[in-house]
Amino acid sequence: FPVTIIPRLIERGFKVLNITDEYDMNRKYKLILSAKCLLNIHAYDGESMFEFARCSVPVYNNMNVISEKSLIQNEQNNLSNGYVLDHILFCEYEDIIDTAIKNLERKINVVYPYLEKISRYEIQRINRELMENKL
Repeated sequence: FPVTIIPRLIERGFKVLNITDEYDMNRKYKLILSAKCLLNIHAYDGESMFEFARCSVPVYNNMNVISEKSLIQNEQNNLSNGYVLDHILFCEYEDIIDTAIKNLERKINVVYPYLEKISRYEIQRINRELMENKL
């Protein structure tokens, strides 16, 4: 686990909320959305899959998300993944702190009509997949 980032942020005067072992999704997202910025850091060294489930809700709520570089899974398979990826700042692990400090107050322009379109498209896509797998 990235033990060096948290103390370094605290030394610079930042409040840090480290969320681990929280499996109630409502509580987890309330905690995440109470912050100014989400730092998505992998628990293990090496290449890890990107956490769309963790990062999409903050993106949809105008929150800055800064992520350690990841293997991107299904990035071109649907509109919502592309939308999320367009709003995240990716960087190397050793650049997380500097990237967070430089972009802490960055404003994300969420286009809600576009999100509604994505939602309708995704619901239709999921329903099609469910029907195909049911047959």
